[in-house]
Amino acid sequence: MSQINTMSHLGTLNRAAFLRLVGGSIAAAAGLPLLTACGPDKPDGTAPAGNASPPAKPTGTATLAVIGTVASLDPARKGDYQSYYVTEAAYDGLTNWKQDPVELAPGLATSWSSNADATIWTFELRTDVTFHDGTPLTATAVKKSFEHYRSGKGSFMGAYVGDFASIDDSRPSTVVITYPRPFPDLARNAPWLGIVSAQALTGTPDEIAARLDRTSAGAGAFQVTRSNDGGTVTATAFDKYWGTGPYLAKLVFRSLPDESARVAALRSGDVDWIPQVSPQPFKQLRSAYQSSTTASWLQTMAIFAADRGPTDNRLVRQAIAYAIDRAAIVKALMQDEAQVAQSNIPPGCYGYVEATPRYQPDPAKVKSLLSGLGTLPTIVVGYDAGSDYRQKLGQVIASQLSAAGIPATAQVMSGADSQNEFDATKPRKYHLFLTQFGWINGGPFFYAPGGAYNLAALARYTDPAFLDLQTRASSVADGPQRLDLMQQLQNSAAEEMFALALFNIQATDVFSRELSGYLTPADGFGPRFNATYRNR
Repeated sequence: MSQINTMSHLGTLNRAAFLRLVGGSIAAAAGLPLLTACGPDKPDGTAPAGNASPPAKPTGTATLAVIGTVASLDPARKGDYQSYYVTEAAYDGLTNWKQDPVELAPGLATSWSSNADATIWTFELRTDVTFHDGTPLTATAVKKSFEHYRSGKGSFMGAYVGDFASIDDSRPSTVVITYPRPFPDLARNAPWLGIVSAQALTGTPDEIAARLDRTSAGAGAFQVTRSNDGGTVTATAFDKYWGTGPYLAKLVFRSLPDESARVAALRSGDVDWIPQVSPQPFKQLRSAYQSSTTASWLQTMAIFAADRGPTDNRLVRQAIAYAIDRAAIVKALMQDEAQVAQSNIPPGCYGYVEATPRYQPDPAKVKSLLSGLGTLPTIVVGYDAGSDYRQKLGQVIASQLSAAGIPATAQVMSGADSQNEFDATKPRKYHLFLTQFGWINGGPFFYAPGGAYNLAALARYTDPAFLDLQTRASSVADGPQRLDLMQQLQNSAAEEMFALALFNIQATDVFSRELSGYLTPADGFGPRFNATYRNR
């Protein structure tokens, strides 16, 4: 049994809003230090459900639609949704998220602890774990994995492991990680740090990257391989898996970037499962298919360009926030399958508070904030059209701004356009762009200084006082002091308005009636199929 004292279950949140804020339950901060957790829990990933029972041995195939082409099988380079889906099947972390209530539980580590200031972390490892290449789990594998995440070729994951000073792997089943400064979120980050075989992490950076991009070397329920053409990704059941399942013999990941194509493929029987279904398609599918919906840590956000006029002016950013009617968007566009966000952190994540000021539609405030600023240029809203509701969201926001007296237009972002907005070295094209954020560690990850997707950095917002505040909030152990800093952080972010969370999402996945045992995860990025099986 786990004893986790950072979070306590508060009840059911709204999940259909931005990928999962309603059906499941999310744990909320209790304000106590993350010091110990122990227990024999195994990461079921999903709970078998339905009339059928799991087979005695893996059998059958499930074809899974993913939102785009899988960029890499290397868990350090999983920079997109679809790569997360695939690597979750192949790699287990030291800790794991339990489903209901959503709380931290043992993974490859049976227990973990930190000292009082969260500068030294100790993980006790399982002794019955075998990697896909046949080698055993050891502290050395953990050490090499953390080094790969921090400095491996093309790694996106360095912020998850932090700037550790040393890793002691002298005892095979115990790993001790030391940081020069407090690193309080390591156990929350650990589910996303799939441990890789030490043998697979030998050689040059290029050799390691090429090896991990061909086939997995994790300890997950499925071993993953990429086809020669790079298109299809197949995962086969790993017969030495230490945890629950797997019950399916094979997973096939099929790239279908367009939501209408994913829905059509499900209807035709070409795929068995489609993720993150928008409200309108879901209403059309739910009578004929199974679905799983859960409260998520996903948010749809508007990121401002704080480095170019006129949105480099805080008053303009605040006026735009007061001009956007988020409740109307949730009702009409999301069909009440979402919650208006009250902070740039979703409910259930560590340190969440309802931030002030609150932004409700207020034409008088819009007019007052803009008085004396002269005529504004047209505000360009960038959005991607990756799902049913996102095809309309940019247009709706541009229309609301124009109705409030702020000239605005909306433009679909290409993949290259989107990458440019995330690249501080490239010139800005949009005054604000709409994107989805998954607070996948159940904590303030996107306020972690130095992270690739830090909200202030994405907005190119550089006020020293705020940057210092987010550094302090990320650099003290869990407890009252950190919770106070988290409240200050969220209130300051709301005041400065370099990013506006529009709504929190309730994630809904839809799948064939022939499948049982699947549940949508709370983090929004990591569906697990360990306990999924075909009905006989």
